[in-house]
Amino acid sequence: MSWTNQKIINKALGKIGGAGNQLGSEPFISDVTAQDPITVFAVNTLEVVIRKAIEDLALRDCPFRESLKYADLGTELHAQDVDIASIAIGVDPFPITITTATDHNRTTGDIVYLTEILGTGGIEDLNNAAYTITVTGDKTFTLDDTTGEGYVHTASSGVVAYTPEVGGWAYAFALPSDYIAMVAQLQESFNSTTKGRQKYRFETIINRDETGMILLTNDLSNTAGTSAFVQYVIYQDNPVVYSNPLVECVATLLAAELCPMVGKGMDERIKLLQEYQQVNIPEAMKFNTSQYNNLSKFVPNFLGGRGEANQEDGSNQRANSNA
Repeated sequence: MSWTNQKIINKALGKIGGAGNQLGSEPFISDVTAQDPITVFAVNTLEVVIRKAIEDLALRDCPFRESLKYADLGTELHAQDVDIASIAIGVDPFPITITTATDHNRTTGDIVYLTEILGTGGIEDLNNAAYTITVTGDKTFTLDDTTGEGYVHTASSGVVAYTPEVGGWAYAFALPSDYIAMVAQLQESFNSTTKGRQKYRFETIINRDETGMILLTNDLSNTAGTSAFVQYVIYQDNPVVYSNPLVECVATLLAAELCPMVGKGMDERIKLLQEYQQVNIPEAMKFNTSQYNNLSKFVPNFLGGRGEANQEDGSNQRANSNA
């Protein structure tokens, strides 16, 4: 069946005996743009329950496949990277001054992440760490609370990476605007055929300017300042791609929300919510898991396994030779 919002709403109404005479004696809706109370409520609530069903499956680490996306989050972050022209070490207490090849566009108090620095005397220890800075010019800043006695820099090596939010984390990446839940932060080289893909430690938080979510991640996912790669869940609003088990989840939740609108009591609502948790979600999880296990297998011949049982008498070898 090709699902539509109207069909999903009517499926929900069917779970509670229809809408009764509140729609002119019609048990189901025929137009999602109608302005009667039940239709308006059902249409507005449908988005909420779809989102909840998608999130519930994601939280169980069994997301609805058509709600998944993959993203490389490094584009925005690395667009603001600046090459290092030189690193100078002052006199005792040996303050470290970074000179960038172009304007760094940072301000005092910003946190930067340094990588790809070359040189001797231990200067490479500055790599892969975050520092609070004090700006001294358009192309210069010092690293707070650091000293660099003995450091010798190889000119024009190193990168200043932008880190807009950090705590005990090395990188922060802006998550896509359609993000609603994280599935996994993946290995740096994404391969859809790799089993047991490496997951990294991550945390998602609201950005300080409240423009969206950001991903805080440890430096294991950013060797050489590469990027962060994630699988995440979106609000999938196209019912055509919904699986039947997902529709069952959504319809049951919507039916529970519609109970008061059609005169059903709390007992009926509780039964529907129990059905959602104990029946619909487990069935959807089994379906979703099966979709991830549809890996094609190489079949070396057309015996279908029939020859293996007869190896002792040599018939298996004859069967293979005749295949």
